[in-house]
Amino acid sequence: MDLLNKTPKILLVFIFFLSLILLTADIGRGATEIGNLAIDQDTHWNNDKAPYLVDKLIIPEGITLTVEAGTIVEFRQQGQMTIHGKLIIQGTAENQVVFTALKRERQEDLRGDTNSNELIVNSKWQGLVVEKAGKLVGDYLNISSGEYGITTAGALALTNSLIQGEKTALEATGGHLSLQNCQISTKPLWGAVGIKGYGTFDFEQITFRDNYYPVEFTDLSQTFIQDSKNNIYQNNIYNGFILNSGVITASNTLKAIEDAYIIRYPQKIAENVRLNIEGGSLFKFASAVGWIVKGELHIQGRPSRPVIFTSLKDDSCGGDTDGKKDTPGAGDGGSLIIEENGSLFCAYGKFYYGGYATAPHNSYSFINVKKGGKALILNSLFYDYYKIALETAGDLQVIDSVLTGGQYGIKASGGQLKAEKCLITTNTDDYQATGIYGYGNFELRDNQFRGNYYPVNFVEMGKTTFTAYQRNTYLDNVYRGCIISGTVNDSNTLKPLDEPYIISSWLAVAKDAQLMIEPGVILKFHQGRTLTVYGKLEVKGTPQKSVFFTSIKDDRVGGNSDGAALLPTPKDWTGITVTKTGEFNCNYGVLRHGGFQKGALDHGNLVSIAPGGKALISNTKITNFHSNGIGNQGNLEAQNLLLAEGKVGIVNYGNLLLAKNLFKGLKVGVRLLNGNQIQINYCNFINNDLGIGSALSNSTQLPQISNNNFIKNTLAIQNTTAVKLDCTWNYWNHPAGPSTYDTKARTWTTLGDRLEGRIDYTPYYELKVEKL
Repeated sequence: MDLLNKTPKILLVFIFFLSLILLTADIGRGATEIGNLAIDQDTHWNNDKAPYLVDKLIIPEGITLTVEAGTIVEFRQQGQMTIHGKLIIQGTAENQVVFTALKRERQEDLRGDTNSNELIVNSKWQGLVVEKAGKLVGDYLNISSGEYGITTAGALALTNSLIQGEKTALEATGGHLSLQNCQISTKPLWGAVGIKGYGTFDFEQITFRDNYYPVEFTDLSQTFIQDSKNNIYQNNIYNGFILNSGVITASNTLKAIEDAYIIRYPQKIAENVRLNIEGGSLFKFASAVGWIVKGELHIQGRPSRPVIFTSLKDDSCGGDTDGKKDTPGAGDGGSLIIEENGSLFCAYGKFYYGGYATAPHNSYSFINVKKGGKALILNSLFYDYYKIALETAGDLQVIDSVLTGGQYGIKASGGQLKAEKCLITTNTDDYQATGIYGYGNFELRDNQFRGNYYPVNFVEMGKTTFTAYQRNTYLDNVYRGCIISGTVNDSNTLKPLDEPYIISSWLAVAKDAQLMIEPGVILKFHQGRTLTVYGKLEVKGTPQKSVFFTSIKDDRVGGNSDGAALLPTPKDWTGITVTKTGEFNCNYGVLRHGGFQKGALDHGNLVSIAPGGKALISNTKITNFHSNGIGNQGNLEAQNLLLAEGKVGIVNYGNLLLAKNLFKGLKVGVRLLNGNQIQINYCNFINNDLGIGSALSNSTQLPQISNNNFIKNTLAIQNTTAVKLDCTWNYWNHPAGPSTYDTKARTWTTLGDRLEGRIDYTPYYELKVEKL
């Protein structure tokens, strides 16, 4: 009974071994058929037999499969070896261990057709899979003819081996990969990668041949390169290590290697994550992508080992990386974008041919610091960038660095900018090319601006302040100075700089805003430019340091600011316009070479005060103006004012209070056309064609003109109305009074300066009023 019960089992075992013998015989090559198997003990394969034929093989944990030199293992269609334990390869140079596809398999083995002898070639197998606990070690392994060579999450250490795969030769999802003197090959078709994934890598003398990408790292959070040296590239589309990490979620250090890192895909450093880049690392942009920093990026170059970012076409760094002989140019590469709360530290970086990114953010700069971001850049070089070397709306410090070759060295749109000991040079042929451009808070010290169209251009003075602007130097720029424009919408202060402020566009003070100008400030205006005051303009000059408003051509103050040898003229700029809501207070100012207004009447004023506007001008010189020094329709109070070298000193339609002023060498000192509350006291009128001309027929209140000196004027006062002027107690340049016209004798008396019209001049001073 027991024997009968055991017979079926014995029979089944007998049938299995008989089938195995028959199947082996049917193959006709004496091969060892493995089929689907999980080995349950340490096993050795050797080359005494014909090739081992495998469908699926599993090496469990704790089990070792040793494959001796010369052994050939062939895998059927979709075949695979999965390693949880250990696979040891003992090949030699003369007798490699070969893992390959079953190359000559009968069709009947696949379709059960026992009558056909047709053969197929190169059935696809799926390679070796090393699981997390698994190990693959050995020498002279040859893997070929599969879709994949090796996929590993465990430990892999191979020397002198050939690893091939149609799509990927070796894919890592963790673990430790050590390769020495190996060859990695796929097919140079789009997307085929020699080594792909993440883990710990140790490469030495690897030959990457016939790959689209030799290496592609897919997660820099879990990629650790212990070493990579003496690698060889042959017939690849790209030669280097592709970075395709996506989001970096854990802090890490990217080690310097002999190979180039290739940036082809956007990278992102997540918040609270720090990525360190060692000195000597080389990055090449293969497309216009951004490296987005929400955490921290530390570029840790050294003088002898800088970190380089450049174009894929740049063969001068790291050799030929793309297999082409294209010439690199500005805009080939992408951008490093520092997001809100992100930070960048960069020491000894070299940035070439970049500054253009389309994904995931549009950027036209090599480094772009967004609002809320921070960057500190030391001892770095930015060369031949697309438009902007450094762009910031956040907190940017750049020290001991060189920025050369683009449209803007630094472009700011708010935030804090500190630039110190930098050489900044752009493109003098481009009228927009500017060393530093934008608005924000600036601290600029000891920089050299060389070869720029504009050294600096601050486009929104309402949003621009200066912590410092000291010891900057200028060489071979088209303009020498600080270009400013825009509307001041809040309180702001112009501090004295090493160079003049240049107004090339417009400058305005908004209603309810205030602009204060400190002693020593120089403002130079391009032709036709105006400073318009809707709010309040405070000019705070001192006897030692006046505030200058003058022409860009005026080289007598602030040096040569336009690079030309042109002399200033009274038509060079328009002037200061005080609107009906404006107020202009000026102490120790100098205004000259302006007052030109285009139009049929050409009645330009160097200072224009609209009805309702206010101006208090003291200790100031207004000279060399085209038409009128001051045109007042509002409220003007002036004292210790010099008006000279122009046509009309003051044209008045409004309220006027003049005291202790000097009108000299003018066609007309003061022309009174309208207005009330007019007082002209303690003033000197010297060498004018006409001192005061009055046509106040519509005035409701007669002016007070007294205690003035009229000396060597062709006419002291002319009144063209029937209203008699009270001009008593003035000095007329003669002890016996002025010269008047004798209507009977039809001649002038030969006393002091002449009077014409209805004027009451007695009593008068016989001597000059010495208080003036």
